[in-house]
Amino acid sequence: MVFYFITADKRGGGHLLALELNDGMVMIDDTADFFMSLPENREFMSADFEKKEEEIKSGEKDR
Repeated sequence: MVFYFITADKRGGGHLLALELNDGMVMIDDTADFFMSLPENREFMSADFEKKEEEIKSGEKDR
């Protein structure tokens, strides 16, 4: 099972790799489907995401 999180202001989020909660609330949404709308502009369509792989891994590791 994979868990994801999103901040209250919806400006950040990612994979939940570990969790230790001393005080707070966890809400779980059992979503069956997920649809993502991506930009259809030239900059996005021509982006080389393979070159960004290390940057993405680094960002996910730091969270």
